Amino acid sequence: MAYTTIGKVRNLFGFSEKDASDEAITEFIAYVDSEVEDITKKEWSGSEEHYGKVEEAATIFVGSLVYKRFRDKQQLSKQLWDEGEKKLRDLGRTPYTKATSYEVVEET
Repeated sequence: MAYTTIGKVRNLFGFSEKDASDEAITEFIAYVDSEVEDITKKEWSGSEEHYGKVEEAATIFVGSLVYKRFRDKQQLSKQLWDEGEKKLRDLGRTPYTKATSYEVVEET
């Protein structure tokens, strides 16, 4: 199950198809889903109490990656990534693992 959608990412950040294709955003969503589960050590379902925060974090992570790859806004991208991590940290789940993949996602 994806933790965000193309529509949520486009709506939150105002990205058009020209800014990032649906295909690219879909690729980022798949990557972020795995990252969220690695960070929280959990697969989330839509019925869980904190699922909304997981969706918010995932949407922010995807936006961060779009800014990094397509808009060359590295500082904003890093700030957004950190904000997404904070949302997951605020869930109070343990163990929490700091994401290391921000630096790994490179332009293809």
